[in-house]
Amino acid sequence: MQQRSEKIRQQIEQTDIFQQAQHIMLYYPIRHEVDLIKLVEQYADTKHFYLPVVHRTSIEVKPFAPKQELHRGKFGIPEPQGKAYKGPIDLIIIPAVAFDHLKHRLGRGGGYYDRFLNKNNKAKKMGVGYDYQLIDTTLPHNFRDKNMDIIVTETNIIK
Repeated sequence: MQQRSEKIRQQIEQTDIFQQAQHIMLYYPIRHEVDLIKLVEQYADTKHFYLPVVHRTSIEVKPFAPKQELHRGKFGIPEPQGKAYKGPIDLIIIPAVAFDHLKHRLGRGGGYYDRFLNKNNKAKKMGVGYDYQLIDTTLPHNFRDKNMDIIVTETNIIK
């Protein structure tokens, strides 16, 4: 999985959307999600990174830096401590269970990202996953679901 994650990181670096972004929210990888933490290490001097902190029904973002100590939050996902970031976010990088070619995303079912994206609708949305997570059929979706602006896998960039 690390080699696949590295290919995806390289794909992300080539996108205009990443190159232009200064304030980037990503996620801490759990289970078999794409690991993007090396992006933070590589670009810590030129970009600002944030991780989501999950509350009862919502997400807030907090600054994240390389080698920063994290604590286990809701669902056991590592989260930063400190003050929440309230400024603009240029790019939100989002994992999924699956994506389709119409840029729909199937998450884990909690709706946290969709509610967060409704409040941060100016940010670009980049879905990331492995090639096998990009499916040929259309995923079920409704008006609350937010489409991605771009999807990145090891071998695909869908704009």
